[in-house]
Amino acid sequence: MILLLSVISCKEDKVFLKEDLQGYWMVVGAKRNGKTTKSLRGAWIKFRDMEMVDNFLSDKEIHPYSLKGSTLIHHVEPERKYSLHRVTADTLELSTTLDAYKFDLTLERKYETQ
Repeated sequence: MILLLSVISCKEDKVFLKEDLQGYWMVVGAKRNGKTTKSLRGAWIKFRDMEMVDNFLSDKEIHPYSLKGSTLIHHVEPERKYSLHRVTADTLELSTTLDAYKFDLTLERKYETQ
């Protein structure tokens, strides 16, 4: 019985691969501290290999990132962590903290025509 309770209470960390993230993603929904916000309208993230760039707070320069289970670490100054919740062929759901606010973001994969 104790073993069963241990198994039930143990939450398994999802594992995401760089291949899941590759491409250009646009924010289509955002919540700041649990409330819908439009402050990230037009925000985007681009992933290529183990590098990423975004237009949130960074310098729009390409920086490396690393993945550990469902945690993505963007190696910018200061370092930023994202919790990945779901990745499908066209949807990315994640959360992060920006300027002391917790953001829950939904992004859609876009295909650049350039």
